[in-house]
Amino acid sequence: MATPSPPGLAMQHSPPKQVAGMSNVAIAQSILDAVRLVKSGAQRLECQFKPHSTWERMLGNNIKASMRQLAEALGEKNSLQDLMLSSNGVGDEGTVALCEGLRRNNTLLELQLSRNEIGDVGAAEIGRMLRQNATLQSLLLHSNSIGAEGVKSLAASLRHNRTLRHLHLSNNKLGPDGAKELSKGLASNAGIRELSLAANDLGDEGAAAIGEALSENTTLHILTLSYNDIGVEGISSLSEGLSKNKNLHVLHLSHNKIGNDGAAALGMHLPRVLSVQTLSLDDNEIDDTGLQQLCMGIRVNNSLISLDLSHNQFGNEGIKALAECLRINASLQELILAGNGLTDVAAQHLGSALSDTSGLQRLNVAGNNLTDEGVKALVEGLRDHPSVQLLDVSGNSIGPDGFHVLADIAVVRAMTIRGTPDDWDAMLHDARVGKAFGKQLSVEGVF
Repeated sequence: MATPSPPGLAMQHSPPKQVAGMSNVAIAQSILDAVRLVKSGAQRLECQFKPHSTWERMLGNNIKASMRQLAEALGEKNSLQDLMLSSNGVGDEGTVALCEGLRRNNTLLELQLSRNEIGDVGAAEIGRMLRQNATLQSLLLHSNSIGAEGVKSLAASLRHNRTLRHLHLSNNKLGPDGAKELSKGLASNAGIRELSLAANDLGDEGAAAIGEALSENTTLHILTLSYNDIGVEGISSLSEGLSKNKNLHVLHLSHNKIGNDGAAALGMHLPRVLSVQTLSLDDNEIDDTGLQQLCMGIRVNNSLISLDLSHNQFGNEGIKALAECLRINASLQELILAGNGLTDVAAQHLGSALSDTSGLQRLNVAGNNLTDEGVKALVEGLRDHPSVQLLDVSGNSIGPDGFHVLADIAVVRAMTIRGTPDDWDAMLHDARVGKAFGKQLSVEGVF
């Protein structure tokens, strides 16, 4: 039975607040607020419960009882589509109570339960709920305490659920066993489009399990596996799965331990990877040797559009190999090389290749060791490469002469140059540069 509202209390609440930058989002600061707003027809609701609100004091701060109130409202006729419950201490008991209403709900499209101390018990109940709920499309569960046992129920629900499109499980405790459980459901799932598993200690064993699922899955488009301690064995198995997958478009592998041998394994499979368009390999301990091996695959890959190689350990020889690769590859449109300690010699290799490439549109060399000479080399290549629309040179050691060259190419080519606020201060104090940049409105400073 629903707990009755305290007499006269419902009328004491002010109209729903609005979240800056988000239209039509009502803010609830207590369970009573939330129940009232759901029943009044709110479509988007963000809960920011105060730990000692009047209503929660009456319930004795019992989160289970509180969530049951909300669950009953969700199970009745309503218009709610987005429910944002992150960072409210819902826990397992609250999650179990909430799922009671979600089983009967047929309006909710997005549920955010991140940072709520949810463990295996709560996750298992969510899995059981998903077998009955046929409308939920987006489920955010990152930064909880879900392990292998909890994800087992979620994985089982994926075999039957056809409506869930986005599942975020980053920063939990899945481990290799959790990845194995999840891969069982993912292999036959026909709904999930985006899956985030970052920071789950998957390791090589977990990556291999996900690779097996990719060889069978036909719907996943975006996969995030960053911060998972994946090394050469994991990337080898994952690459094998990728070579059989025809639908994955975006793969994030940043902040792992792929190294040179892993880069070589990935390079070997890239000619057969036909669907991945965006590949992030940021911070993976790859040096010149690994980049040279990776380039062997990039040369003949026709699907890659964006490649992030930031914060690795490349030198001049690695960039020379990459420059040669750019002359051959016709599909790459964005190349990110930030934070690699690149020198003017590396910039000369890139500049010489730019005039021979046809598809590159965005080049990011931020946070390197380029000086005026390196910038001049890049700009020289850009003069004969009309397709490049954006050049990011933030955080380098560029002086007035380099900025003047950048200003000139920006005006002549109507392209965008990005830099830090300090860069712009230095540029605009120079009369030649200030005059040129004053004519070119598309130039921007990125903070």
